[in-house]
Amino acid sequence: MVDTISRGFRSSERRQRTDTDHPPFGAFVPAPGHQLGFGDLKTIEAAELLAAIRDGVQAYPSMQDALGFERVIHAIADSARQECARITL
Repeated sequence: MVDTISRGFRSSERRQRTDTDHPPFGAFVPAPGHQLGFGDLKTIEAAELLAAIRDGVQAYPSMQDALGFERVIHAIADSARQECARITL
């Protein structure tokens, strides 16, 4: 866990080292600690979407999930524009 302080606000982030023990990411990293690239992530996302279509199950994220993500993104942008720390969803 890494704690950071920015503009008086404290936040935490968690870093997870990926390696061959973390499917499907292990197929893309040559050794522990290497980062995934944008293309790697898009390949993983496309494979998961195609597998969901093949298996007849709901893919993640769903359109409902995507709408929720979009609401959060817009709330963050509104907060930044108003220079405030709180957002309402």
